[in-house]
Amino acid sequence: MFFDKPIQMPRGSHYGSNYWEVFSKKMNRKACFFSTLEFENFLTLEMNPRVKFMCEQPLQVEILLDGRLTRTIFDVWVKYIDDTEEMQEVKYSDSLEGTTEESIRTKEQIRKQKVWCEENNIQHAIRTEKDIHVGECTIENHAFMASRIRRYSPPINVDSYINFLIGYLKACKAADIKSLINSGMLPLGNELNFLCYMHYMGVIKIMIDDRPIDYKSEVTLYGK
Repeated sequence: MFFDKPIQMPRGSHYGSNYWEVFSKKMNRKACFFSTLEFENFLTLEMNPRVKFMCEQPLQVEILLDGRLTRTIFDVWVKYIDDTEEMQEVKYSDSLEGTTEESIRTKEQIRKQKVWCEENNIQHAIRTEKDIHVGECTIENHAFMASRIRRYSPPINVDSYINFLIGYLKACKAADIKSLINSGMLPLGNELNFLCYMHYMGVIKIMIDDRPIDYKSEVTLYGK
């Protein structure tokens, strides 16, 4: 499967709140989200180097369930670098519990989606604030880095900077952002943008969960 454009949905037809529009470097277009949690989930996917591509509101499907034809729309389709695919539904955890009208509607929506995904051999995931807000500063830092790399283009001789960065971190195991900038071996005037881009590409990992990104933020090689 491949989805590159969302289903067109009028804002008034969606029961979510807090509409967001933002340019996605990964999708190379403007993306739209109908709730703050959907936008925050997007930020975690945008900055996840394991994610190759994604699409919001990718597909509306019809399912025969309990003897009647019913419809559902997925929140996100994700394709990972290992070519596995996943349909995601983004919900606050309290909407998955209890017997309120919203909870009943949410659980029924998820049941439809799981049936369709099983029939079509694709993974299904429910993403709540517990999965998205990993740390106190995770979302704030994802937003900061996404804004830095949104229109950033690496220099022509980027490989030499990458080789230096990998060599430096192999030797040091870890370094803070200030040390890397002070090395004088990163693109002049774009040092922080470059480091954010390297995080986006999966070359390095900037520690982002417990404190805002600053000169003291720790950097390691991705996967170490």
